[in-house]
Amino acid sequence: QYQLTRKSSLTQDMIFYAGHPEIRFVTRINWQDHHRFLKTAFDTSIQSEFSRHEVQFGSIKRPTTRNTAEEKAKFEVSNHKYTDLSETRYGIALLNDCKYGISVKGGQMRLSLHKGGLRPDDTGDTGVHDCTYSLYPHDTGFKAETVIQPAYALNVQPVQISGKGDIPSLIQADVPNLIIETIKPCEAADSAYIVRLYEAEGTYTPVRLTFGHSFSSLSETNLLEEDLRNLPAEGQVAALVFKPFEIKTIKVRLRSF
Repeated sequence: QYQLTRKSSLTQDMIFYAGHPEIRFVTRINWQDHHRFLKTAFDTSIQSEFSRHEVQFGSIKRPTTRNTAEEKAKFEVSNHKYTDLSETRYGIALLNDCKYGISVKGGQMRLSLHKGGLRPDDTGDTGVHDCTYSLYPHDTGFKAETVIQPAYALNVQPVQISGKGDIPSLIQADVPNLIIETIKPCEAADSAYIVRLYEAEGTYTPVRLTFGHSFSSLSETNLLEEDLRNLPAEGQVAALVFKPFEIKTIKVRLRSF
């Protein structure tokens, strides 16, 4: 437990795992101050000209230097589930479940945890707040397996229920950088559902999608779920090609029984 100020405190469990390199910080903040800014900082020896920060359906790069006025203006940038600082063969990712501001300068990563703002609600930042973040070293450069998938695992916890049974995967991709982001009912058809996927590393990628059930047809749609083109399939397998960071929406029509 840390006494941050006379009025504010922080309680933290630091969790080490035997099977993988993640260090997880499960944190509860009792915040009772105004106009104060709380960050957590990690100093590394990584040398990289830029860091990667997740945005929806991809990532952005931001400089780690402060050589120009433009770079100085980017001292605080947004990140969703991860920020990664990598060389070609080694890197460190900072994962989080709800804190979306960070600054990276040189090899230091400083995640913003809390602030004492008073507008528009002068009590909005006061009280008890929970968050979890993780330091995740990896012995490769930036990859889906070592950064993006662990970030999803931190944010999307499995739902546990009693009982057991063999349930096939609804849909699987044969490459790790293809993320199946959303599965939802089709708005315009009762016997169909929607799959939204994207390429997450920023690279051209052929992919084979394997469905755990039979279907009558597949089609690619726009965001309004209006058909654009039919997709060929062999049995329960469909082959697609994604451009860097490309998003695709697929309509899966089920067979009538």
